[in-house]
Amino acid sequence: MAILKDDQVLRLPERWQDKSKFSIADESEYTSTVGDRRLDAARIMLAAKMDENQKLAFITGLDNSDPLNTLEWEITSQGDGAYRFFYFNILFYNVATTYQWEVQNSEGVITQYRDVIYKNGTYYTPKVATVIAVEPEVTADWADSWEEYDITDLENQLLSTRLDIHIHDDIFTANYEDCILEEVDEKNDDVLCGICVSNDAVLKIFDMEFLLNAANSFNWQDKATKSEIILREALKRYCSTC
Repeated sequence: MAILKDDQVLRLPERWQDKSKFSIADESEYTSTVGDRRLDAARIMLAAKMDENQKLAFITGLDNSDPLNTLEWEITSQGDGAYRFFYFNILFYNVATTYQWEVQNSEGVITQYRDVIYKNGTYYTPKVATVIAVEPEVTADWADSWEEYDITDLENQLLSTRLDIHIHDDIFTANYEDCILEEVDEKNDDVLCGICVSNDAVLKIFDMEFLLNAANSFNWQDKATKSEIILREALKRYCSTC
């Protein structure tokens, strides 16, 4: 099972205007050549909301029902914050490939995932240590070597704390950019009086924000005099043009 080909391109998520949903798409340039066609592998997308400790909460409802053709996935927003996306390429059976169950080191850490293949709408994984030249649905007694694989189990593999393997992911903040833009607009109208027309002016906005945060911090520490000085200096610097 491959995770992401080097030449695959995932578009950054795009949000609905009301921020209730967003989508992520595969914008790779597939060709008609065998081995480089969209339908040469079953491709599965998983998405998860991530908290400040990078703990994942997977999002349900992604449509992976057409893994040979789908190029875009729609995701219901779970609120502002960071999201991760996992894109799996599950290859077809190949008689020249030796397939394996998961491999663990002496400490029980998984160093290689179990292999997963796709065939005729079904996912399979080995049920023995190695499988050689046994094709699911074709070779006699193939069921002794293969069992069906539920792709929702991919989530459990990613959530395991005993994995020593890299998974490709992208981090996307759902509403952070909008919050910054709204903050800039608000400060432009209420504080800077329309002078926000350059990069330098935008930086002044955030400089002002840092000063206000510092004043608030001193105020919480009962250092009112220090807080007042910061505020007075800020007013002189930023409101003289109003």
